[in-house]
Amino acid sequence: MLDTSQTGTQFSYWNHLNASGIVWNMSGAHEWLKEVETCLGNLFALMHYGSGQSGRGTKLSILCWVNTVLHPRNMYWFGGHLNVVTLYNKTQTNTGSQRLISRSLEPCVGQLFILWGSLVVPALVCLATSIRAPSTAEATQLHMLVFTSLNREWDSDDLSSILSSISGEPVADGGLGHLMGLAATWHVLIGIMKRHLHNLVDKYKLTDELFNEQSGHGEEVAKHYSLDFSSIWNFPEECLRIFLSLSQVTHKLITG
Repeated sequence: MLDTSQTGTQFSYWNHLNASGIVWNMSGAHEWLKEVETCLGNLFALMHYGSGQSGRGTKLSILCWVNTVLHPRNMYWFGGHLNVVTLYNKTQTNTGSQRLISRSLEPCVGQLFILWGSLVVPALVCLATSIRAPSTAEATQLHMLVFTSLNREWDSDDLSSILSSISGEPVADGGLGHLMGLAATWHVLIGIMKRHLHNLVDKYKLTDELFNEQSGHGEEVAKHYSLDFSSIWNFPEECLRIFLSLSQVTHKLITG
């Protein structure tokens, strides 16, 4: 960033020095931070789409590179892959235990995350500290959280917006042509696993229970995800019409 022979004045000016020895090009630095945020969003999508059954936004938004006082870090190296390991169990208050779920990143995606964590994250912390005096919380979140920006922590809505932006692109541009946030993507990915990957069950000695386990739910709950056309065919047409009427009443209420 400080080598003007490589980056010109994108990040700093060589002919003006202050007490710290660096005069930052604030405009260029903030432009780079925007590109970093876009890149991180793309990394999230790669992880979410390609590491097995998708996770929930509440867990994804707090993924950490390092151990914290609240929970252990979530990034681990195992079996030649970078793995995202989370703890989840809706019924933990009843069972007294949490469920451990692991998702392995595709090797090339895992390598990108390793480069990101080892090179980009330290650069972000350094730049944030240099261009302004961030609060302790800001410096900590950049160093700690996997998915965050300089100004604030990302939440489920941010992650959902990222997926919607990417999936909403035309198919010709690499998108799906349809906006799909976290919830819709979850159903679609589970549907893909059900339809196209279960033929590999015998080869890898897998079971439906394991597929469901990685999604954080049991078999009974799994039946209600990724509804297919047969679910609609078996549904009484009269009930569909009643629900249609209820929706139309709501439409009138909203539109006045």
